[in-house]
Amino acid sequence: MSATTTEPTDAEAQAFLDSLIGPLGEPVQVQVELGAVRRMALCLGDLDPIHFDEAAAKARGYREYDFHEPMVVGDLITVRTAMVEARIKHGKSGRLGQVVSERRFTNQRGELCAVLRTILFRR
Repeated sequence: MSATTTEPTDAEAQAFLDSLIGPLGEPVQVQVELGAVRRMALCLGDLDPIHFDEAAAKARGYREYDFHEPMVVGDLITVRTAMVEARIKHGKSGRLGQVVSERRFTNQRGELCAVLRTILFRR
């Protein structure tokens, strides 16, 4: 005997997606490390001395990388992750769930340094 399964309605699927919105886990803290800054600069082909020489960065008024607020070697960065959007999409191949996750990076002074948004699709 085979069980019959039915697809949820759009309203039921949307209700499920809505239930996903909110924080994901506990905030995580990481310290900005000079070696990581140097590797990132090399990957980007950015050979500006401000990424390799702390004195050069300070002399030019920089605190290393700048997204919203710069992250500096030694900063304690808190990362908070949350689902911020969820909705049903209809396309040629049928219905998809679309969720948007957001990672917010803040420094030890509570200043927003960066935001990373990721869009995921699920059938």
